[in-house]
Amino acid sequence: VKKGQVVIDAHGVIGQVVEVMPRTSLVMLVTDPDHAIPVVVERTGLRTVAYGSRDGDLLSLPNISMAADVRPGDKLLTSGLGGRFPPGFPVGEIRGVEPGASGMFLEGRARPTADLDRSEDVLILHDQAEPAGPPEPATQAGPPADLAPAPAATAATLPRVAPISATPASATPASASTAP
Repeated sequence: VKKGQVVIDAHGVIGQVVEVMPRTSLVMLVTDPDHAIPVVVERTGLRTVAYGSRDGDLLSLPNISMAADVRPGDKLLTSGLGGRFPPGFPVGEIRGVEPGASGMFLEGRARPTADLDRSEDVLILHDQAEPAGPPEPATQAGPPADLAPAPAATAATLPRVAPISATPASATPASASTAP
């Protein structure tokens, strides 16, 4: 068990590990006011963030666009953004949507799908593998000898090296066999 690992039950996301001790671990629930989780509305694909609420048993979605199509009964799933929570796990179900206090956004309330106060068995997910990033650019042979810049050192200061073959080592196929 490691700090930051996601904890789920048979119904959805419970939270994440925040402290690891020799025989126990502490999990912050999705309903904790200090917790936030990137979500997507399953029906529309709208992405937003669900926060724990001060009520303790609901999730708050305070930054929904006024033009968004979000209705009671819509299912919330993890979006995968941020890399902490894998995409597609159930998080909650929208219970209500109303204009926020500022009048600029809608504010949603959702009930978590996990049995936060009744789960006896939970599953701790391994951390997601780090994305590999963009592929490395293909290596190309250097410029032809007649276009290469002249060396700055004299032949007397250069180390003695073996002649260079016409095919660079990086162009040799990786599957080439050296067996007789």
